Amino acid sequence: MDTAEALRVARARLRLSASDVARRAGVSRQQLWRIEHGQSMPRPETLAKLEGILGITLQAPDDQPATVRQEPSYVLRLWNRLSPADREAMLDELVRRTVPDAGLADADEPLALAAR
Repeated sequence: MDTAEALRVARARLRLSASDVARRAGVSRQQLWRIEHGQSMPRPETLAKLEGILGITLQAPDDQPATVRQEPSYVLRLWNRLSPADREAMLDELVRRTVPDAGLADADEPLALAAR
């Protein structure tokens, strides 16, 4: 996946508008479009802003296409978009799949997660 595609995919996964990302990165919407479609390479500081906004790290050796590594903040952003009911359902499913013999999924008490 090249840099342009990686940026487009990351923005789409986060359901962020091009206008919002462009504003936060300090570029015009048209410039972001050119970057996302491979018609322009962003300055290093702009690329760093885009990586932070989208929660990704683009790593491109000189002769290799960019690779994308999802940052923990990406997962947190998705988690924060879930409703409390969806979060609870996901945790119940996670417990059911990872600890099937523990009987936690059927317990009357809610699952208590230790804070780090």
